[in-house]
Amino acid sequence: MFFTKGNNSDDWEKIDWMGPDGDVDTGLAQLKTGKVSQTLFSDWVGFGDEVDYKRIRVTATTKLTFVVESTDAAKFSVCTLTGQDGDYSLKTLASSKLAKSKASGGKYVAQKEIVLQAGDYYLCMESTNAEKGGDADYTVSVSGYSFTKGD
Repeated sequence: MFFTKGNNSDDWEKIDWMGPDGDVDTGLAQLKTGKVSQTLFSDWVGFGDEVDYKRIRVTATTKLTFVVESTDAAKFSVCTLTGQDGDYSLKTLASSKLAKSKASGGKYVAQKEIVLQAGDYYLCMESTNAEKGGDADYTVSVSGYSFTKGD
């Protein structure tokens, strides 16, 4: 079997010393204020491309529900970047292993609700059985509402 969907440009292997300038996919649109409902991205993880990182920017405090579907076992995480000047690391805020669901036609599914302040966040999708030849097409969608300050 040949794995032809691998893309290692978003594996972020340089995170510890390059931080936000490392290999992370930064081409996502900002999540704007108000009601949010959109598919953020679709991609692939598996043998030879075990992990993908995508950056999102939240413009106001927002309560979001991430809905993740995959064709194989995987793990989804929401992270922040900590550190500075060549000494960076990721801090996981929330994480979910995708479970097989009959309701979704046998796909692996996870839902994760989280409240995020304005700022940059990093979404991580990881194949949990890439070493065994895992092969997972996945989609990450989001829905939610932003909060505004009261009087």
